Amino acid sequence: MKSNVEEWKASREVKKLEHRAGKAEDYAATFLAMAKMEEAEKAILEAIAARLDAETAAVAT
Repeated sequence: MKSNVEEWKASREVKKLEHRAGKAEDYAATFLAMAKMEEAEKAILEAIAARLDAETAAVAT
């Protein structure tokens, strides 16, 4: 693949390079979204745990 890219650059095959760049950008956006989902899941679990702590404390008093 790398040799293809070097050939595209040398011969200025703009459409192929743009397509490659678009695919890389899409992959990066997908990866970012997945990372954000993991952060959101962690935050939700922490919020649930905090709420359970508060409810347990309220019942105990």
